[in-house]
Amino acid sequence: MFKQTSKTKQTFPQKSSFAAIFLPLSLLLLGASALATVAREVPAVNLAEDQNRSLNIAQNSLERNLPTLGNGTYLYGQSAEPDQLGNAYMVFEVQDNRVVGAFYMPHSSFDCFHGTLTAQEMALTVIDSYEQIAHPYSIALEQQFPNTADRNQPGAATFGLQGFHQISTVSANDQRMLQVCQSDFAQ
Repeated sequence: MFKQTSKTKQTFPQKSSFAAIFLPLSLLLLGASALATVAREVPAVNLAEDQNRSLNIAQNSLERNLPTLGNGTYLYGQSAEPDQLGNAYMVFEVQDNRVVGAFYMPHSSFDCFHGTLTAQEMALTVIDSYEQIAHPYSIALEQQFPNTADRNQPGAATFGLQGFHQISTVSANDQRMLQVCQSDFAQ
């Protein structure tokens, strides 16, 4: 393809034959490369769209099927038994997905909170009882089943707070703390 001259200078063949061979070959290679790139990118975009669509469908399905907490007063604790030293508890009232309540440990102070209940979490603002500083805090919601056999039965799941057990009896002291927090946030 190259001609050697007596002065050891390399010269290229005529431009027309070089262009006639190299240009179509380079365009062919570039075209194949571009097609391969497009072919790789299009499924990636479609895959991402499919994953987002699947996530949205699953999330909407979860929101429709997740048991919700109705209006009322609730007590949850790190222990399934009330008033166990060293365990945290929360007493709260739900009214139209709005939450007001208190975090406490037995024989200690308590901190008031308020927030909202969504299908995924309880999003709260906790007010430090000593410094009166607001702190954001959230607790994930989870489905809880009385026993593993109930997992496949519709309606068997109950509402739960991740890391907490529901306690059926709300004591007079729980009610007192709740009333203090409700009056604090009513102002």
